[in-house]
Amino acid sequence: MDYVSGGSLRLSRVGRRIFDSIRDLVPSSHLPTPSAQDRVIWLPSPGGVFSIASAWGQLRCTHPRVPWADMVWFQGAVPRFAFIM
Repeated sequence: MDYVSGGSLRLSRVGRRIFDSIRDLVPSSHLPTPSAQDRVIWLPSPGGVFSIASAWGQLRCTHPRVPWADMVWFQGAVPRFAFIM
């Protein structure tokens, strides 16, 4: 069973083996340094700062515009009612 105790990660034999295998794959330049302070970087954003717009840009799926889009999506329209005829 893996768990945290006193701020330290306690791993089972299997967990330790998996952790060691992963750690061996990571270059030493990417391993954490205890004396360095952690920082958060949002990679999808050029400046590394999180924003809702950048998150939406990562989550949404874009498709080419279709010729009938203006009939359904226009200012003041409720799309579900645009299909009721």
